[in-house]
Amino acid sequence: WDLSHLVPQQCLHYKMPMPRFLHHYCDVQNVFTRYYWSSSNSLKTMSAKLGVRQLANGRAHNAANDCRELAHVIHAMYRDGCDFPLSHHSVKVGTSERGESIHMPRVDVARAALLLSDASPKQVRKWLGRTGLDRNEKLLVNTGLKALRAFPESSDSLQEMAAYKHFVGPRMRFSVCLQAALICAREGWLSEAHLAFEDRVRHLLAMRDVQPLVDGGWIMERTGLEKGVKLGRLKEWLWKLQIERGATTREDMEAILRDIDWQDSDVDTWP
Repeated sequence: WDLSHLVPQQCLHYKMPMPRFLHHYCDVQNVFTRYYWSSSNSLKTMSAKLGVRQLANGRAHNAANDCRELAHVIHAMYRDGCDFPLSHHSVKVGTSERGESIHMPRVDVARAALLLSDASPKQVRKWLGRTGLDRNEKLLVNTGLKALRAFPESSDSLQEMAAYKHFVGPRMRFSVCLQAALICAREGWLSEAHLAFEDRVRHLLAMRDVQPLVDGGWIMERTGLEKGVKLGRLKEWLWKLQIERGATTREDMEAILRDIDWQDSDVDTWP
């Protein structure tokens, strides 16, 4: 908001050109929302979710303090594997830009996910390479496909239900609509499969969202692992154990990490 609206207005007020280096920037909040599938992306929320300590003597909305805290947030996101593309630019004063809803993508994105639901990864890549969808829309298609394949088969597995709800996050409505359309097309409206699906959706919506207590940086510090498949799988495994064992603190997660054989066991055998 500051770079896209307030700075251009201030430059206009002082009758000075907008500095060229401010024409392009990265919207960290947008990156956070897309990467962590979070419905909230305030500085306070980002800090809390990433385990960033707020400055002891800091005050909210103080420019210097906010910059320092945001730097810590960006560092934590980078350690989690986030990229920060320069994909936004400042808008002209007097104009407005209204972004598309990030929770309910465009119809053609949903249509693409449904059409590719039975395609192989190679076919998906080939098809997406020939479309006019931009990078974010292609990412949404792939995410939609993952959501279709990951939908829990029953309402009995707490782990599967919690994992799915955490994965889709604020796009729950979009993912459920995709799944409903696919099931009704294959099995029919009010079929046994459709009714079972509706039952699972009710369970999902009633569940409390379970956030991971630890992030990639925390795991790297305690295991010495670097970014890669093993780190990602261990993070997922710990999160599932957090749900299964009812862990509520990082001390609980320390105990869980000590209890599992992550060093010598084969990654492919992990839950």
